[in-house]
Amino acid sequence: MDRVKFERRLVVYSFTICDYKFGDGLSYPSLENEDRRAQIKLPHETKIFRNFIIRDGKVPSDWEQSFIVCLYKGKGDALDRGNYRGLKLTEQVMKVLERIVDSLIRQVVSIDESQFGFVPGRGTTDAIFVVRQLQEKYLAANKRLYMAFVDLEKAFDRVPRKVIWWALRKLGVEEWTVRLVQGMYANARSRVRVGDGYSEEFEVKVGVHQGSVLSPLLFIVVLEALSREFRSGVPWEDLYADDLVIIAESLEECVSRLLTWKEGMEEKGLRVNARKTKIMICGNNLDLLQNSGEFPCAVCCTGVGSNSIFCKGCKKWVHKKCSGLKRLTKDSDFSAVDARELRDQSMADHRVKSRWDPTSWMS
Repeated sequence: MDRVKFERRLVVYSFTICDYKFGDGLSYPSLENEDRRAQIKLPHETKIFRNFIIRDGKVPSDWEQSFIVCLYKGKGDALDRGNYRGLKLTEQVMKVLERIVDSLIRQVVSIDESQFGFVPGRGTTDAIFVVRQLQEKYLAANKRLYMAFVDLEKAFDRVPRKVIWWALRKLGVEEWTVRLVQGMYANARSRVRVGDGYSEEFEVKVGVHQGSVLSPLLFIVVLEALSREFRSGVPWEDLYADDLVIIAESLEECVSRLLTWKEGMEEKGLRVNARKTKIMICGNNLDLLQNSGEFPCAVCCTGVGSNSIFCKGCKKWVHKKCSGLKRLTKDSDFSAVDARELRDQSMADHRVKSRWDPTSWMS
C-alpha cells in the first residue's frame, strides 16, 4: 500500500466515527452508507491527516492520551497489584489509524510459521497439535523429549521502543511507516482510573499499549526480528505471542538453546522470568517427582512424621503403615528395602486385578 492509498483509506474510515470531534474543533458526521461514502469529496479540513500523520509522522495531541483500567487476571491474591493487567483505552480515531497501519505492516512483514499468535489462520489449536504429534511419535519410538516453557516477565510492558523501530526496519517496513508508528508513541500519556477518579497524568516511554489493535503485531515483529539468527523453527520451537516452548531430544541441548534464546532476548531489553520458566520431560518409565521434604519415606517417598520407623540397614525412615509390620518391638527384623518390594508387588497385583475384575472395587 502506497502513501496515497493509505491517506484515502484513513480519511474514509474516519467518516465512520459518529460525530467525532477532534481536539482542534474539527468534526465529521456519521455516514453509514457505502455508496454515499464513496461519493464524498474530501473536505479541506482533512489536511490534518496529510500534514500531521502522513507528512510529519505525527498525530493530534488528543490521540496521544489514554486511560488505563486495571483488570483482575482471575488468579492469585486479589490484593496483590501484580495480579492485575492494565488495559489502555484510546481515542476511537486512534484505533482506526492503528487498524490501517496493522494491515499495512502485515502486507510487508512475513511472520515465521513458529509464531501462532495474532497471525490469521493460526491459533492455539495448531500449536497444541504440533506439540502433541511430536510427543506421540517420540513416545511410540520409546524416546524422551525435553520441553522448556519460557515465560517473559511483563513482555508487552517492557519491550523498548528503540527495539520496535529496529525490528520494523529490519523486516523491510518503509521508513515513512516507521515514522508514523513512532509518532503514535512519541508523546504517549496515560492516567489510571482508580475507583471513581483518575490519577495524575504521566508519560509512558517503554512498552506497547495494552489493549491496542497494533500492539500484538509490533510485539511479534520484535520476536521475529531478534530470533531469525538463532531459532530452529517448527516443530522444535513454537510461539504464541510471548509464550515460548523449546523442544529438544536431550537435556543438554534443551538448556543450551534455552540460554541462547535468553541471551538473545535480554540483549534487546526483554527479560526471562526464571522462576516461572520450567522444563518438562516427556517419555516412558519416568519417575514421578514429589516434594518429599527433608526426610522422605523409603517406601512411598513422601515426607515422614512422628509415627515412623528408622531402618538400620539402609539408614532411612519409613512410615509405619508402609512397613507392613502390625506390631513393632525392639527385636523386630525390619528392612525398608523388603518393605518397598512388598509394597510394589502388592500394587502390581492390585492393578492386574482391577484391570480384569470389574467388581474388584467392592473388595
